[in-house]
Amino acid sequence: AAAFGAPIGGILFSLEEVSSFWDPELTWTTFIAATVAAFTVEALRTAADGDGSTQIGGSHFSLVFTTADGACTSSSAYDVWEVLPFAAIGALCGLLGALFNATNTKLTRARKRLFRGRSNWVRVIEATVSVALVVSLFYWVSLASSCREAPEELQGLPSIIYEAHRCDSSIASSSSSSSSAASSSGSRRLSGGGDAPMYTEINELATLLLQPQEEALLQLFTRGTAGYFGLVSLAVFAATYFCAAVFTYGLFMPSGLFVPCMLTGAAVGRLAGELLRLAGASGVDPGLYALVGAAGMLGGVTRMTISLTVILLEVSSDIQLLMPIMIAILCAKVVGDRFTESLYDIHIGLGGSTILEAGDHALGGGALVKLLPAKAIMATHPHTVRETEEVPVLRQLLRDSRHSGFPVVQADGSRVFVGFITRQKLEVLLARQAAPVGAAPSGDRRAKRRTSLPS
Repeated sequence: AAAFGAPIGGILFSLEEVSSFWDPELTWTTFIAATVAAFTVEALRTAADGDGSTQIGGSHFSLVFTTADGACTSSSAYDVWEVLPFAAIGALCGLLGALFNATNTKLTRARKRLFRGRSNWVRVIEATVSVALVVSLFYWVSLASSCREAPEELQGLPSIIYEAHRCDSSIASSSSSSSSAASSSGSRRLSGGGDAPMYTEINELATLLLQPQEEALLQLFTRGTAGYFGLVSLAVFAATYFCAAVFTYGLFMPSGLFVPCMLTGAAVGRLAGELLRLAGASGVDPGLYALVGAAGMLGGVTRMTISLTVILLEVSSDIQLLMPIMIAILCAKVVGDRFTESLYDIHIGLGGSTILEAGDHALGGGALVKLLPAKAIMATHPHTVRETEEVPVLRQLLRDSRHSGFPVVQADGSRVFVGFITRQKLEVLLARQAAPVGAAPSGDRRAKRRTSLPS
C-alpha cells in the first residue's frame, strides 16, 4: 500500500500470498493499516512539494504511466489482434519466471551450504560485496555502451531525466555551454525550450541502469515514445537486470522482488512492442507493451493473480488496461506452474517452514482420498457434540480427545449432522465459564450448566 500507492492491492496481496488463515477481523485490521499507509505516503508527498498546496493526489498520484507531454493520465486503447501478442508476452515471461525461480533456488541452497554455521557478519560481508559487484556491473555495462543521437521528436520531452554518465567527448559534446553545467550537476534533461539545455545524444543503458528504479520504470512505461530505446539496449538491460535480481534475492538484507521483476518484464514487453512496430504493425505503443511485460514477469515469478492485477490497475489509473494485464498474468502463471512453484513458496520451504496446500500432496493431491470410502479413514463412532451441550461434557470431551474439531449434531438424539466446531472455539466458549478446561467439574453444577454452540 505504501510502496505503490495501492491499498486495495496490498490487502489482496496479504490475502492471496502470505496468509494461511483469514477472518473478518483480519480483513478490517489490514484495511485500516493499508488506508493509513497510503494516506500517509500521499500526505508526505504533498508536503514535500513545498508549494503550499493541501491537495492530495494530483500529478504524482500515478506511479507508472505518463505520456510524452508529461501528463500523468492516459487512456489506453488497443486492437483486438493485440490480445495474441499480449498472451505471447505473458507466456514468455512465465518461462523467464520459471527460470528465475529455478536459478535462484539453486543459488540460495548453495548459500545455505556455504554459510551454515558461520557468523552473521560473514553474511553481512557477502551482502556488501554483492552490492558492490552489482553496482560495478551496471556501471561497466553502461560505460561499454555507446551514445546515439536522440530521435528528433523526443528532444522536447519534459519528464525524461538522464543520470550522470560521461560519454566520449567526440560523441557526447553539446552545442551549448549550458550542457557542461548540466553534466557537472549530475543529470541531463531533455527539454523543448526555455533556459534548459538541449541534448541531442543519449546513452540508453546509462539512462536505465544509472538512475533510481522508479525513474527507469517511468522511462519504459512512458507513452508516445516509440523508438526511444533501441532493440539491443532493451535486450541487454533485460538480461542484466534479470541476472542481478536473481543474484541479489536471498542475500542477508531486505532485497526487493517486485520492482526488479517489473523492470525486467517492462524491458521484455517494450522490446516486443518495438519489434511489432518495426514489423509494420500500426497503432502499437511500446509503453503499453512494457506494462504487459511487467505484469507477466511478476506473474511468472510470484504466481499471484488477483492482487497483481489490482496493484497494477491502481498504480496506472487506467481501467482499460484490465484485460491486457489479466491475459499476461494468466498466461505467465499457467506456463510457470508447469516448471516451478512460486518464488515465495520456494523460499518459505527453504526456510524450513511447511506449507499446507489446498490438496493433500502426500496422498496424490487428494485423488487417493476421493477413491476411498468414508469408513476406510473415519471412526465408526466419532466424537460428537449436541447443539446445546452440558459444560462438563464438553470439558471431558476436550480432556479425552486430541481432535482439532468435532461434528455438531441435533440435540434430540437423532445424531443428524448440522455443523462443525473447532477445538479452539470450544475452548473459547468454555473459558467464558470462568474455569480452566482441565479442572474437574463440580457435582452440583453438572446438570445445570449448559452452553449453546454457535450456528
